[in-house]
Parts: sequence; structure tokens; C-alpha cells
Amino acid sequence: MHSLPARVATTAVLAIWLGTSIAFAARPTALSQFGQLVGLFSLMCLFVWSLVSTSRHMRDRPLVRLLPALLASGALLVGPFIGMEFREHSFSGNLPRYQSLLKVVLAHNPGPELMVIQVPAEFSDLAYGIHARSTDTCGLLVDFFWGSGFPVKHTVRRYSESDTFLQEPECRRDWHVKRELAPHWHELSD
Repeated sequence: MHSLPARVATTAVLAIWLGTSIAFAARPTALSQFGQLVGLFSLMCLFVWSLVSTSRHMRDRPLVRLLPALLASGALLVGPFIGMEFREHSFSGNLPRYQSLLKVVLAHNPGPELMVIQVPAEFSDLAYGIHARSTDTCGLLVDFFWGSGFPVKHTVRRYSESDTFLQEPECRRDWHVKRELAPHWHELSD
């Protein structure tokens, strides 16, 4: 059986990984990405330690000694899953506010040139930047810059009048469509 300090360390590493992976999946930022990297490194150390411990003490309840490695493997999947559930719930709950912010953007009457719009203070939790344009090929596209990472990574929640931007490379440019959030709303990243 593992000693009390080993059990405490295992619990701490699992908690760090779960917390940081949930935070990054729920809202990607450079800080949460750094935390996730620290958590992942800790999780890998726990996994290796568990395998080494098991191989050194094969006769002393090997399944119990493998438990931290099994927990680490499961936590690798559980944290991001829970974080994505938070992310989906957050968008659904904030959709009426995004639609209100969209009305503010439409008041600027976006044209074919890329328009950078200041985020009003009351919506600063929804986006840190807004880009809008309207062209014949793409229709109206409004990008709400929402997540970030490093070295340079952005996540946007895009409103599009129609889904033609999905088929037109000119409309997507360097963005990769991750998923549809709601009708006319998609999440993209670069």
C-alpha cells in the first residue's frame, strides 16, 4: 500500500490536473494553458512513478500500486470533458447577451472592410475584441474574440448570417471551425 504522503501527492496531482484542464477547456487563456501544461507534466510524473513503483514491488498488491496510473489515465479524459460541458453551458446561458452585443455591432453598419469594434464595458466578459465585415461572398461575419493561448492562438465565437462561410475558403481564411454552437453561431480557432 502507498504511504500517506504518496496518497496525498497523488490526490494533489489529480486535483491540479482536473482543475487546470477544466479551466482551460472552459475558457482558454494563456494563464490557464500554462496551468494545464504544469498539470499535464505533474500527471505524467505521477503515471511514471506509479509504473516504477509497481514494477519494483510486483508482489505487494500490484493492482493497488497501479491505481494512481489508472486514475491519471482517467483524469486525462475527464477534466477536458467537464470543462467543455462548462463551456457549452456558458455559451447557452450567455446567448441572449451575445445577441444584444450583436445589435451593438450592427449599429456600426459593417461593410466589406474589416471593422474593429470596441467591446462595451457591460459585455467585457463575453469578448475582448470584435471584428466585423459584410461582403457579397461571405455575408455578415462578426467575430467575438473570446479565448486565447500562447504563443499566438485565438478562439472566436463567430456569428454569420448564413453558413456559406463554411464552404468559402475566403470567408474562413486562417480560421478552423471547431463546432457549431447554435444556429448561425460557430466556434473557430486559428
